[in-house]
Amino acid sequence: FGSGATCFYPYLDLMIRNDTQDTYQMRVRVGKTDLEGEWRVSAEPTERYEVVERNHEMRAQYWGGYIRHNELYRQTFDLQGKLLAETPVAVNDAVMMYSPYLEESKKEG
Repeated sequence: FGSGATCFYPYLDLMIRNDTQDTYQMRVRVGKTDLEGEWRVSAEPTERYEVVERNHEMRAQYWGGYIRHNELYRQTFDLQGKLLAETPVAVNDAVMMYSPYLEESKKEG
């Protein structure tokens, strides 16, 4: 899943701001099936966070194209794993620049 953010020159729409006194490091890697990431911080952690996706859809539009829809939520956990809060982060409705479905193959007669 994703928020639709991209890092592609000259267009940058993934923006991160740190309003704390702590130093953060974002690490990203490609796993066997997913893009995986983690944040590291110089301070002792007091909570753990996860981002979850819900309501992912690809919707056909009247004009022949498709819209990709999804919703992202941040879950906040204490260090023992208890869910403390769930906060909506983003709702995405992005025009897709390709057809998301494979065309049905034609059988030769």
